[in-house]
Amino acid sequence: MSQAILLFTAPYAGVEKATAGETILIITLYSIMTLLNFLPTILGRKKNDVFVIFILNLLFTWTIIGWLYALYLSLRKSSVISASVAHLFEPSKNNLLT
Repeated sequence: MSQAILLFTAPYAGVEKATAGETILIITLYSIMTLLNFLPTILGRKKNDVFVIFILNLLFTWTIIGWLYALYLSLRKSSVISASVAHLFEPSKNNLLT
């Protein structure tokens, strides 16, 4: 049993424990990086396609191009979904219901 514990602790034998200040710094940096990672979702939270921006941001942030595209979608004036579906809800003269 002690050999198994030694096996898992041996790689960390020379590593010192982080101080409280270092721990706070690490937590702060991770929080800032997470906010920057989800910046497109935060900026586009009032758009109709915020779910699309969130999923794109969540799944494709690691490609950088996915993050830039999500940022582009969150900053553009018209949303992708509403622009592509808007013609379906416009009243037309050939509508059979009227």
